[in-house]
Amino acid sequence: MAYAIPVAVFDLDRVDGNLEVRYAKGTEVYRTFSGETEHPAPGEVIFADAANQAHARRWTNRQSALSAVRPDSTRALIVAEALHDNAAADVAALLEEMQHVLTVVRAEPKRVARLSSEQPSITTS
Repeated sequence: MAYAIPVAVFDLDRVDGNLEVRYAKGTEVYRTFSGETEHPAPGEVIFADAANQAHARRWTNRQSALSAVRPDSTRALIVAEALHDNAAADVAALLEEMQHVLTVVRAEPKRVARLSSEQPSITTS
């Protein structure tokens, strides 16, 4: 919250295959935290998996209950996104602070990557 940058934390064990940031077709399934099922509007930016589940809507602003981390989560993907004028510097500062906090709680990140138009994807292995 200190950086006013949207952040989503996905439990990777609840994601089928890869997450893809793309425009919705309108057929994807999104689960709200209140238990309702919704379908993103065609053209809405979503994070979708191979099972046609929308794990986040409106970029990361509305994360799905399906893949939200839980006390028993062991693998997580943390996504921070920003498009404002100082986004690159603000995201870098946020990443540095998140890495410090995770180290303090003994959950040191295994990999940190910054995606951009020059590097639009990462692989996990």
